[in-house]
Amino acid sequence: MIAGFATILSFTLSFVLGGLFIFRLIVLARKKRMFDANGDRNAHEGAVPRLAGMSFFPTIFFTVIAVLLFCNYLAVVEMDEFSTYYWNRLLSFLLGFGVLFLVGLHDDLFGMSYKSKFIAQFFVALIIVINGLYFDNLCGFLGINEIPAWLGMLITSIIIVA
Repeated sequence: MIAGFATILSFTLSFVLGGLFIFRLIVLARKKRMFDANGDRNAHEGAVPRLAGMSFFPTIFFTVIAVLLFCNYLAVVEMDEFSTYYWNRLLSFLLGFGVLFLVGLHDDLFGMSYKSKFIAQFFVALIIVINGLYFDNLCGFLGINEIPAWLGMLITSIIIVA
């Protein structure tokens, strides 16, 4: 029952925070005239605010923290039981996601070369897979279940960089 409530809380909080952040960022982008220019690499037509994608990191970050605190408060998960194994993976995910957020913000505000963005994405992939957060099972997708660690790390890295 409480686990179901935590799930509903996470979806609701993500939806509300995401909407608030996107709305505020779009208003800011319009006020500061920060629009993507039409060009060869863009599929959209007309002026599109650049900063709306910056809502993902704070939304996910605050939702994860709030749900962890909620679960700890209601003793669904004791933080002592939330082992180092899970903390390392959660923190490496948040660190990697934070780096991508900062790279995206810098790119939106000042522009970055594709080489710099690729290096940052590669660095994030390295952080995440070294800390053990990678695909180790494809759950029957294409008839494949367990996969070797090196292949899981490679697949995860390619997905992160792509």
